[in-house]
Amino acid sequence: MELVSLHLQNISDKLLPGTTLQSNCFYITGCLEVVRKYGRALHEIVPIFTYLNRVYITPILHSNLEDQLLNLFKMHIIDKHAERLVGAMKNARKVSFSVEPSVMAELAQALYSMKPNLRVSEADFFSHYIAQAKSSTKPMSLEEDIEATRKMQLDLQRDPNFSFTCSQKRSKEDTEIEDEECSSSLLSSLLMGSS
Repeated sequence: MELVSLHLQNISDKLLPGTTLQSNCFYITGCLEVVRKYGRALHEIVPIFTYLNRVYITPILHSNLEDQLLNLFKMHIIDKHAERLVGAMKNARKVSFSVEPSVMAELAQALYSMKPNLRVSEADFFSHYIAQAKSSTKPMSLEEDIEATRKMQLDLQRDPNFSFTCSQKRSKEDTEIEDEECSSSLLSSLLMGSS
């Protein structure tokens, strides 16, 4: 863990944002490359230490090696660079195609999945890349959301072309399981470098 921490600290020190558009573009692509490489390394290293994981980490630390290594990555790279990276990505968006849209989208998805507090503060930014990013779940707008939903339901009930039975609804447990599976598979695919 100390060796990985030292390696991640060295990488973090090398990832410095620039002041020009060109240096911001290199910063963005460099950060994405770090995310991809660490994801590939994570999925190659963890199986090697299966015994260590099963005998030491799981029973003593009540965790697993993959989570421990992912937490180190979040602490040394994501936590230190996320806000600057979002700023650089916002600047890059002002000039069309200064960074490939696929690079921006993949990096935005990685940040969205690994840095939850940015989801709220940068919802406008993430909404360009992630459909559900700009959901209005703020307590202040809750009453407005309830009223809008009630009005929509009434409008749908009055529409003669709309028929929806209760048997077509998904249960809350089904949606929670699907959301959990989706977020863990999204994080794994982002770290593996495939989008």
